[in-house]
Amino acid sequence: MLKSDIVMGLLLLISIIGWWKSERFPKIASYFIIILMICLVGFQIYDSHLLAKNLQQKDQQIVLLEKKANQAERGIIHVYDFHGRRRINSPGHIGIETGTEQEKAFAVIQQLYNDKKDTELVIFCYQQIEKTPEWLTPYFYLGVAYMNLGDKENAKKQLQYVVTKAAGDPEYKQAGEFLQQLQQ
Repeated sequence: MLKSDIVMGLLLLISIIGWWKSERFPKIASYFIIILMICLVGFQIYDSHLLAKNLQQKDQQIVLLEKKANQAERGIIHVYDFHGRRRINSPGHIGIETGTEQEKAFAVIQQLYNDKKDTELVIFCYQQIEKTPEWLTPYFYLGVAYMNLGDKENAKKQLQYVVTKAAGDPEYKQAGEFLQQLQQ
């Protein structure tokens, strides 16, 4: 919207100048006004595209949150454990799904961590976060990799995310310990 306001101001200014000096620059002023009007329309189309994209993302988030709320209301919980296994809890049933893609990714994460390949670990963790944003382990190892690389701010950000989302899950206890070390 700010871009549109700037363009409108320029249009007004050029219109006044064109009117004031109409004998000298009538064609130039007209061309500038036409060009600026085209820019204004382009900016408005671009802004509306961004707003539509943002609205679509928000709608997707709402649908996901409604689904999670309905499942929670019925006592159904789907989460990934530290090792990438999917835990499925519902009234009268507790199950663990093994052999998931996340479980295979965990093996890669562990290997990169053990080999001290922190840069590759950062890249791989971001890929896993994009695939499965609800799985906290990639955030944890991303924080650890940043810590090893000396990037304390990003390490704190990732570990704080894990501590907040894990909500006391003992599998992610070490995230809180690392976060405390970084805050000292």
